[in-house]
Amino acid sequence: MSGTSEKANSFDVAVIGGGLVGASIAYGLAKTDPRTTVAVLDEGDIALRASRGNFALVWVQSKGVGMPEYAGWTVRGAGLWPAFAAQLKAETGLDVCLHQPGGFHLALSETELERRANLLQRLHNQPKMQRYDYEIMDHSR
Repeated sequence: MSGTSEKANSFDVAVIGGGLVGASIAYGLAKTDPRTTVAVLDEGDIALRASRGNFALVWVQSKGVGMPEYAGWTVRGAGLWPAFAAQLKAETGLDVCLHQPGGFHLALSETELERRANLLQRLHNQPKMQRYDYEIMDHSR
């Protein structure tokens, strides 16, 4: 091992993927117990992964039809981001430039607009659903 100790190549945890979720998990593990060594294994910036493909959006619109628990996690998770972003800036000086103005879904036909409205209504009518505000606008507005 040419001058490298075995301990230097040994980690308690390996997180596969360094996108938004993987990096957050690694950060949380390291914060929970600073003695825990964490390796993040990532393909790099050329990979079209969820964080890049989603343009780092943190939003909740239309997530969780048929899975109200997932929808609740999404709403709560999005609500935790402002404090997390402030914590990251305080600890690292890194401003993640979080903005949560909401989402926008463009319906290209009346049929698509109706489908989207029905989807959001079904989502919000689920038992134990953690609701959030949304607005549907048509061509008259």
